[in-house]
Amino acid sequence: MNMNQIANLTKILNSELGWNKVRATLLSCFIVALLKIRTVCLTKIAVAMPGKAKNSSRYKRLQRFFAGFNFSMDSIAKLIVRFLPIHDKKWNLSMDRTNWKLGKLNINPLVLGIIHLGVAFPIIWTTFSKRGNSSMDERIEFIKRFIKIFSADKIQCLFGDREFIGGKWFAFLLEKGIHFIMRIKENFMITDARGIFRLGLDHIGRILHNISDLHHEFNKNIKIVIGPLISMNSHDTS
Repeated sequence: MNMNQIANLTKILNSELGWNKVRATLLSCFIVALLKIRTVCLTKIAVAMPGKAKNSSRYKRLQRFFAGFNFSMDSIAKLIVRFLPIHDKKWNLSMDRTNWKLGKLNINPLVLGIIHLGVAFPIIWTTFSKRGNSSMDERIEFIKRFIKIFSADKIQCLFGDREFIGGKWFAFLLEKGIHFIMRIKENFMITDARGIFRLGLDHIGRILHNISDLHHEFNKNIKIVIGPLISMNSHDTS
């Protein structure tokens, strides 16, 4: 294991998180070992960590660390961003959610990631104890959390799937000046600039055909809402 990597990472953790050296060094060893063996199994990570202690002792130390220490997730978000070469740029963000069960326990995370080189790097997330979609209010509070940490000015565009629709939600994004691109259902209704309800796909198609730099990307199968290029009202309450 490269001790220089551990030493450099420990310095970053100390400066960003304000931890003491012992705690920062332990997490640095954990991260480097994790990247080396590519598993989250603590017993295997303990074996890959440096030091003269027994593997069982390192394993118990990791257990105590994760069981008894509370992380500031806002600080973790800033730490992740520090490792990405995007500091002087606005960010394209990807919002996604998934749902599975562990026994009777619902695991339902909502995640916001920064898109860089075709990969979404998660920076903030929350989990729900329920099954199914997030509500508009939950998404609004989620984005407010991002804004509190980084500000809305850092957002170039927010991308999301068909779940992330709704009039109140779109109004919030427009109010904050956040550009967004969301997939929509075929029967999704929007209003045009005159307040007339239209079938979303047909109306967006006409708009995109009038935008020269987007014309070559348009086809009849496109299913997105682009804001704030169009005025939107939705009867959907997702």
